[in-house]
Amino acid sequence: MKNRFKWFASVATLSLLLGCNGGGSGDSPDIDPSKLNNQAPIAIAGVNQNVKVATRVKLDGTGSVDKDHDLITYQWQFESKPQNSQATIHNPRQCQRPF
Repeated sequence: MKNRFKWFASVATLSLLLGCNGGGSGDSPDIDPSKLNNQAPIAIAGVNQNVKVATRVKLDGTGSVDKDHDLITYQWQFESKPQNSQATIHNPRQCQRPF
């Protein structure tokens, strides 16, 4: 009787694992081997600029590169602004943006 229970438990466990694709989470994405060594893009936003208040500034990310040739996207934002500044960046996802 003891051996019969072990055999049943083994078959039941194997059936459950096979029914659940090996027991792993079905939510985990497949890993693309070509992405394992992916390198981060290098952001090049142009030369540093010091400008006077109310001067138009052009941000230019066209010099940015991705060694893996992945599509580069942009998201310009202010790290800080002078107090009471009303500067805004319209369409911050474009590679060149004046403000």
